[in-house]
Amino acid sequence: MTLRERITHWVELTQATKYTTAILSVVVFWGLIDNWDNEGCLSIAEYALLATTQAMFCCLLTQNRNKTIRIIGYTFITFLCLFSFITIVCYHFWQWGINSRLIYIVTETNSNEAIEFIQTITEQMPSFFGSWHFVGLVVAIIIVSVLVHFTSDKIYGNIAIATFGVGIVCSISYIAINIQNRTNISLLLRVPCRIVAYFYDMQGYEEKEYIYNNQHDISLITSAQLADVVVMIIGESSNPTHWSLYGYKLNTTPQLDKMASDIAIYTDVIPSYGTTAMALRNMLFTYNTSTTDKLWHETIDIISLMKNSGYQTAWISNQGIVGNHGYTKLISDRADYCIYIGAITDNDNTMKMYDLQTKPYIVDFLEENKKSFVIVHTLGSHIIYSRRYPSDFDIFTSADIQNNNLTYWQKRTVAEYDNSILYTDNVIASTISVLQADTTHTTLLLYLSDHSEDVYDTSTNYYGHATRPNQQIHIPMIIWANDKYKQQNPTIWNNLLQNANKAYNSENVIHTIMGTTGTNYQWYNAQQDLSSDSFCVQHRYFEEKLFD
Repeated sequence: MTLRERITHWVELTQATKYTTAILSVVVFWGLIDNWDNEGCLSIAEYALLATTQAMFCCLLTQNRNKTIRIIGYTFITFLCLFSFITIVCYHFWQWGINSRLIYIVTETNSNEAIEFIQTITEQMPSFFGSWHFVGLVVAIIIVSVLVHFTSDKIYGNIAIATFGVGIVCSISYIAINIQNRTNISLLLRVPCRIVAYFYDMQGYEEKEYIYNNQHDISLITSAQLADVVVMIIGESSNPTHWSLYGYKLNTTPQLDKMASDIAIYTDVIPSYGTTAMALRNMLFTYNTSTTDKLWHETIDIISLMKNSGYQTAWISNQGIVGNHGYTKLISDRADYCIYIGAITDNDNTMKMYDLQTKPYIVDFLEENKKSFVIVHTLGSHIIYSRRYPSDFDIFTSADIQNNNLTYWQKRTVAEYDNSILYTDNVIASTISVLQADTTHTTLLLYLSDHSEDVYDTSTNYYGHATRPNQQIHIPMIIWANDKYKQQNPTIWNNLLQNANKAYNSENVIHTIMGTTGTNYQWYNAQQDLSSDSFCVQHRYFEEKLFD
């Protein structure tokens, strides 16, 4: 077959698949939305060319005489459509598509979390189908299909072959420049590359653990142990704008409201990420997004730090154990005492336990150890909100939510979220009462949430993790100390109060814990310590982007 005959044959093939190619081109282009949205016209045109080339290539494969090649073509088309849909949905809700974090979330979750997450997203799909992300896709498909329909086969075939030729050259050169950072041109490249990168990272986990376990000179750690007992409660998905302690109209934190004069209440705190694993990594390691050039496994975690400061350490969790890897698993395994309370009966029931069921384990540990550092990892306000509290705390109803823009069911969701905050208030207050009962030791309690939650606060179409900068990402954070601690450390307590309204990032909380306990190590930074005279406001990063 001569070159002319081959080109003629290709033109005929493109003509035979022109409607499929047109629709698939738009779908593939929309699947790259996290790359081209908010970009200039040149970038958009570039991704349109790349998307059209991919679609045409797959459709040409389906016309091959070889059955195996045809199957490969249809397989590519299926995965392109699937990956594109997932990307568009993710981008609509969280402003990012299929990336390494999504792979991490999928592989490191448990069955209950996955089921509750799918249920939540399913409930919100009507808002997605009414968004420009989906409506724009449908409109674009219609417009492109009409244009193709009114274009003669001959003209279409010539344009298609020319576009395909240019697209192939651009794709090859685009990838050749830097293949590692150019996989975003195709979801067929991006997804497997992200999966391979994840498993490669997991395979290297043992090596990272070895580095982590053998690099710290713990003899350099010193501590005055200013607080005999420190309890750190890590909340989940808690938004301060739903706390009456922060001015919310409903009385969601009645017990803490009564203690307000005895608590340092921090009003401008953000996490470093909008998802649990990444936020906790930065919170519980001396790793810091903005001020360190070290990797997380080259720094030290809060449990190891306090353990080698002379404290007996405990990790008491109401969240499930997820696999053998992960930042929290690495940290919790280092504690002198570690328990995941849901795992006592059946790990699959972990998500069904209530946070106050951690209290007996806290009490028992504190009775046996007078120099104690305890982390309590709660479920807090994790989706699904109505499952986070017992019936006694089902106080607020849809009638209490005064927002005429919300439907009955949306108001009920907000009410259930507020009830979960009410229960969190009780969990914190109950833990404080345990510490108050001990009048012979200096005791300290710190509460903060891993990340925030958007419960129809910025849109009537969404509730779930808040990941959009400047939109409902602030988290609640409070510090309580008993009278004996305040009397013995008046300067520290005064500093904690004086800095309560200053901008702060939760990834620096490890420095505040070191300051309040008089612990010193090579990575301690007084400028990131709320209890220090030297504290100053730092640049804050959220999702690795400068926040303010």
